Amino acid sequence: TTFVSLASGVVLSLPLLISYLYSSSNKNDSSNIVRIISTVYEIQLLALLFLVKWKFKCQFYESFGKQTMSWGYQTIMIFVTSGTVGYETFGGIAGLMNSKEPYGLLLFINKILQTLVVIIQAMLILDMKNISFRPRSIRVKYFRVNRIFLCIFTMNILRWLVDSIAMGNPADNTIRQRQFYGHMYWRTIEHTVFPINVFYRFLTAIEMYELYS
Repeated sequence: TTFVSLASGVVLSLPLLISYLYSSSNKNDSSNIVRIISTVYEIQLLALLFLVKWKFKCQFYESFGKQTMSWGYQTIMIFVTSGTVGYETFGGIAGLMNSKEPYGLLLFINKILQTLVVIIQAMLILDMKNISFRPRSIRVKYFRVNRIFLCIFTMNILRWLVDSIAMGNPADNTIRQRQFYGHMYWRTIEHTVFPINVFYRFLTAIEMYELYS
């Protein structure tokens, strides 16, 4: 049901939200805890993206090509996705260069997963918005694909709230990136690229809701 889909998205996102709120109110370094929870979150979201793609092919078939996105909007989507991938790449490089440490390796793995989620989600949206589909004559027993879209929408909108809090909060969950790049350089990266990441979360959340609708 719709309620179960919304509740599932909240439950899957709740540990990440709590960890960010805890780290913002805790003076000690809690970036490692946030990184572990964030890695689990990305694995969950990646699994949902593969599930929704598989279920969509089972429940719908391609009818004909169409153009619902304007060229300008597609350009914005690609630009925002590229900026988000760029931001995650900066973090991945810092993790790779410190991969001898367990949490440096964890940072690298986390950024790889985040990059995969960003790219796969953007490609999924662009593909489905530009192709017309018709429902197959099958009986759906467990997972209706639109309910999975609603769950992903909930996770994206909550992630957008988390990133918005992180952008406006002085708490630092990127201590390893700051140590690697230097305080001033990493501060410049966060002020120029991280807002694109926040906008990407909001944009994909809206697109997932449209796909659900």
